[in-house]
Amino acid sequence: MSVYPDIPGDENGGRTTPGLPYMQRVDIEAMAEVLEAREPARVLEYGAGASTTYWPQRYPFIKLWVAVEHQPQWAISVAEKHVPNVMVILSGNDSIETYVDPPETLVPFDMIIVDGVLRKECIEASPRWLAPGGVVLLHDADRPGMDRFEETYPHFAYLTHGHFPAKNGGMQSDGLMMMWGDE
Repeated sequence: MSVYPDIPGDENGGRTTPGLPYMQRVDIEAMAEVLEAREPARVLEYGAGASTTYWPQRYPFIKLWVAVEHQPQWAISVAEKHVPNVMVILSGNDSIETYVDPPETLVPFDMIIVDGVLRKECIEASPRWLAPGGVVLLHDADRPGMDRFEETYPHFAYLTHGHFPAKNGGMQSDGLMMMWGDE
């Protein structure tokens, strides 16, 4: 039974339910639990999507949600939803810096969500943008090559693990990991 019965699911765990984050239902529920427990006022998200508009509308304690996206059409489609406390930044994908580094005037963030390109680089740079006591969430943490990043964050917890059938007939990795420093 779902802890959050108002989050609809489908045979794919919510991944294709319009308006919901493109995550397995268990990941959506884990994300909701973290957001409710931590109540971040400022969130940085690498990789814009349905989460970009869903969470800020669901939780009024989120005052600013900044999403960095490298695909122009996708950034426009998310920005056109006109959620008042959401800022979508179109980043060039010609260098790591244009994607990884948010504008200095927007930092620090209480929570950073990594769910886009250049995941390792985003995690490695994230301590510069994270407020004391903040956390980093890595979506699709069960993908090959997604390590624990213990050199960057000494503390971590896998909130979910998961693999589900991919459209190509194989399996796709999912999962959600939370990381934090010593503060």
